[in-house]
Amino acid sequence: MVVVDGGKAKILKVYTATLDSVEYRAYAINWKGQEVVATVPTSVIKTKHKVGDELAFVVFRVSTSVSGPILVIAEDMPMPIPGTALAPNPVKSDLKELNIRIDEKNIIWMEGKQYELSALSAELLKKAPAKHQVVLHSHPDSSYTTTVKILDVLKEAKITNVMFTADSEE
Repeated sequence: MVVVDGGKAKILKVYTATLDSVEYRAYAINWKGQEVVATVPTSVIKTKHKVGDELAFVVFRVSTSVSGPILVIAEDMPMPIPGTALAPNPVKSDLKELNIRIDEKNIIWMEGKQYELSALSAELLKKAPAKHQVVLHSHPDSSYTTTVKILDVLKEAKITNVMFTADSEE
């Protein structure tokens, strides 16, 4: 995934749903003259915005193709949003960088070792969350769902310092 745009927009509509006590929220906003829906991954809902509120958002291109699909994510994601006043968390020199990579087959790798989600969760819980920054590398053909699942695992491990990159198709 590649970040292609971002900004702030007034919320036009709010969509909510609950399944097994898990809440889903999404917001209709105007982006470049089009009504689009900005989603909020379930694991990171912080604010229950309402119609008329201003929402910061980021737009991703899901593949490297210029005509590839886009995905609009609301502000509650723990990442800097282009075009907004939100600034990235400064990288502290005492943080250990953990690289997690999602390859084109949605296989998860950390520090050169392949992990299933449950094993990744257990490994991350062993580490001191405050001392780690995760760089999440996603292949352009990897699934957005896999990325969200990894964000859920990071939240469970109390690792909040996360950066995103999109790997090339090389």
